[in-house]
Amino acid sequence: AFSKESFKCYLNLEKLPKQDTETLSKLKEIINLDQILKIKEKVFLLKRDCSKEEIKKLKEVLKDSLIVEKFYQRVYPYKDLFAKVLGFVTAEGKGQYGIEGFYDEILKGKKGIVKVEKNPLGISLGIVEKKALKGADLILTLDFNIQKKAFELLKKWQKKLEFKWGEIIVADPFTGEILALAEIPSYDSNFYYKEDPEKFKIKAIQELFEPGSIFKPVVVTAGIETGKITPDTKYEDKGWIRIGGYIIYNYNQRSFGMPSVKEVIAKSINTGAVFIEKLVGHQTFKKFIGLLGFREPTGIDLQGEVYSLNENLDTNRDINFATASFGQGIAVNSLQMIRLFSVFANGGYLIKPFIVKEIDFPNGKKVKVDPPIEKKKVISSKTAEILTQLLIEVTEEGFGKSARIKGYYVAGKTGTAQVPYTALGVNKPGYSKKTIQSFIGYFPALNPKVLILVKLFDPKTKTAEYSSALVFKEMGDYLAKYLNLLPDKRD
Repeated sequence: AFSKESFKCYLNLEKLPKQDTETLSKLKEIINLDQILKIKEKVFLLKRDCSKEEIKKLKEVLKDSLIVEKFYQRVYPYKDLFAKVLGFVTAEGKGQYGIEGFYDEILKGKKGIVKVEKNPLGISLGIVEKKALKGADLILTLDFNIQKKAFELLKKWQKKLEFKWGEIIVADPFTGEILALAEIPSYDSNFYYKEDPEKFKIKAIQELFEPGSIFKPVVVTAGIETGKITPDTKYEDKGWIRIGGYIIYNYNQRSFGMPSVKEVIAKSINTGAVFIEKLVGHQTFKKFIGLLGFREPTGIDLQGEVYSLNENLDTNRDINFATASFGQGIAVNSLQMIRLFSVFANGGYLIKPFIVKEIDFPNGKKVKVDPPIEKKKVISSKTAEILTQLLIEVTEEGFGKSARIKGYYVAGKTGTAQVPYTALGVNKPGYSKKTIQSFIGYFPALNPKVLILVKLFDPKTKTAEYSSALVFKEMGDYLAKYLNLLPDKRD
């Protein structure tokens, strides 16, 4: 995005000779004459963005009745490609949404002031001048080619899967740099005023969702870190489990006999997540939910991030903890999920995602943000290593095989979560038949370089295995070649 010098052209009706038929006749070529005659205001905006050639022609016709005002207009050369993450600048010069909103004060600079001081007799005592300060330039973490590919993939797969909206986020799990944040439907930032304001939302940070099974690693992390379970811990699975007056089922009410924790993750078994939560205990599970960043914002430098305190867990109701163990009845945003899986990829550190890596001020000062200071150890390196191995099983032996990338181990997880009626604006308890299908993972799993989240709203498939996992694979194939990543697996 950049700003260009532009001009607004106004017509001062008081200075326009009403009897000058020749002037009015020529003016018909610019604007409807009847419209002008009906206007009651003294000054009327003819055109917001006049070229110098147009100004010259208007001046010849309107002479003193033409008023020209110089202003700086924001231009977005890539139209809808970066719209969701950039936001826009209004006609009044105010940054809204995304980067434009978050960094508005830094980007717009400050106006200059010239003040003339006079004594009571009107004699000038001197001039006090405060120079205008130009706005700073921002250098982003976004990679143009990765963003473009993500955007193209969303459009391609939307035709096949018919989802209403979708997003792809690509990040560095060690630094927190966001390499791509693509969402559709998007809009052209140059013509934001023609769009439905609902399109301006960055769903990745401004819309909470129930994550489903991509949240299961949280309860497993709590179990591994506290020593309550190992990957080989087994339990008896009947395909269902009773919690008070409620019955929780596995997907398709399937029973797995005597599955291990490894299978709970690989085959996404709901009763297994509930079993682990019972062993861990409510308070410990809640502690890890907070520790892993799900009761606080990520702090991403984009305007308008929302998050949930997930206060339903403070009631200590068994059913709330049971459903939270497999990602239902708990609210998160997409960047929080990026942060969770980064913990497993980077050896146990909770990073802060960010999108501006350098601020270049007009005085020559450059401030680098690479990476932000906020980075803390939340789980042991050993636990992170175990989770990586469990997540590799998902794509090697479990329900995430369709996300495999040739030549690489992929650590990832599928998620298919029913959407509650309330999230659809329907005042009704329970869940609809609509789903959010997601896949999140990182690779090369044994030496992670990149992390990808794919999230789709209500694609025409039953589970994420047949939707978001396929999009993940194609995005991963591209990144492997584009970033020239060394293979860690022989296929």
